[in-house]
Amino acid sequence: MAAKDIKRVVNFMSYSGIARPTAKLGQALGPLGLNMAQVCKEFNEMTNNIRPDIPMRARLLAFFDKTYKIELQGPPTSWMIKRAAGTPKGSPSPFFEPSGIISIISVYEIAKVKKEMDPNLKAIELESICSV
Repeated sequence: MAAKDIKRVVNFMSYSGIARPTAKLGQALGPLGLNMAQVCKEFNEMTNNIRPDIPMRARLLAFFDKTYKIELQGPPTSWMIKRAAGTPKGSPSPFFEPSGIISIISVYEIAKVKKEMDPNLKAIELESICSV
């Protein structure tokens, strides 16, 4: 079977299991002829086993035949670092004033989660992910 031609790639982020059709998502999906409610329903089904307070990144591959494929990429690294540091937001002046401290164990755990959930990091060694 031949590979399908991709019409457009749409990156979006929503909380696990509670994605809703929004204006921003509608502007991205409307010109592609995709049903927003169906996309949100499929995203929610894919993330219903993850806690609802976790933001999830996703990549939607829209094809010319009006079909699509959703690839989950996991939560943003910045969200996981802030969560591990116990701070609600980042530093107002980065590089000069730290907003929190995380242990090397936390860095390792974040890297494990990223490797498991992000398809782009599957082939990269854990040590390399930790150093980035």
